[in-house]
Amino acid sequence: MAWTRMTNDSDTGSIVAEATRELIAADGGDVTVVSSSASEVTLQLILKDAACEECVMPAAFLTQVVLNAAKKKIPQLETVHIIDPREDL
Repeated sequence: MAWTRMTNDSDTGSIVAEATRELIAADGGDVTVVSSSASEVTLQLILKDAACEECVMPAAFLTQVVLNAAKKKIPQLETVHIIDPREDL
């Protein structure tokens, strides 16, 4: 029988944020947790210190990559939203 680690809402947000940071840190991007529940996390992408904003993956692609990676640690995670300031332009 496999055991699944149950996480509280803040753990879920932290785990997803860290998974995202690992993907975008090399380009100088960062994220903050906007909201978090056991099954859904919303992150704000921060690019103000990014050496190359265009080098950071687009939010639609990044969202799917992060969701797939985070689900390995949080199987109950269903949705990740990433708010990308580049989409406001």
